[in-house]
Amino acid sequence: PPPVDGEIIAAQTASPGLASGFAFQLQAIASVEASVAGTEQEERDALAAATGKVRIHLESLAAGGGTGAEIAAAHLALLEDPLVVGRAGSLIGAGHCAPGAWRTAIDDAVTTLRKARDRRMLERVDDLEDINLQVQRVLAGQEPGIAPELPEGCILLAENLLPSQLLEMDRERVAGICLAAGGATSHVSLLATSLDIPMLVAAGKPVLAIEDGSLLQIDAECGEIHVRPDEASAAAFLARATEEAGQRAIELEQAGQECRTS
Repeated sequence: PPPVDGEIIAAQTASPGLASGFAFQLQAIASVEASVAGTEQEERDALAAATGKVRIHLESLAAGGGTGAEIAAAHLALLEDPLVVGRAGSLIGAGHCAPGAWRTAIDDAVTTLRKARDRRMLERVDDLEDINLQVQRVLAGQEPGIAPELPEGCILLAENLLPSQLLEMDRERVAGICLAAGGATSHVSLLATSLDIPMLVAAGKPVLAIEDGSLLQIDAECGEIHVRPDEASAAAFLARATEEAGQRAIELEQAGQECRTS
């Protein structure tokens, strides 16, 4: 059942800040069905064309500067990882179609990462899934960089979010993000911080039951998401957000001044 009015859901802060807006559930990306394999050369050509398109897209992002560029550069390295590319090529040689070969090669790399049992390494799994998604979409006939249309000032809700999804979105429309899963040191969390978007992760399944259009207030200082708060609570939250924004503006204005002890 959806959370009741006034309910507060605890979560983990991934990007600090306060945000108020209306819920928008981001639908999970449908998996791309593996197709019937053509000839070995046809499948090799299809995979090479898809990875080539994704490479051009990532190179354009990497040239833009900032955290997004760094993440795109990291994804470029994964896209050209000889272990992944070599494994996909071997599978195509064994009769697999391009989408199935790429998916299996990524799965094998994910399995290797999971064996490390290191939290940061596990969060790199999302980057591998991201690369898989980008290549699979192109193999399915889509162009890289296409994002869903978002309502103005939304609080984005999802099971998880991949860096490429956030990079492709109109970030001006995203007031805040709350994920049911995710981790605070993932690439998408670093990206949200660089874009100054308050973000909570590991909020659990209740956030996926929140109805679209519900008023939400994200407190990414205390790690809370307030669901349909009453009028007084909502007003107090907005007053606090306004005060903190004013203080931040003053600090930014003074940041370049000389610092002297008394």
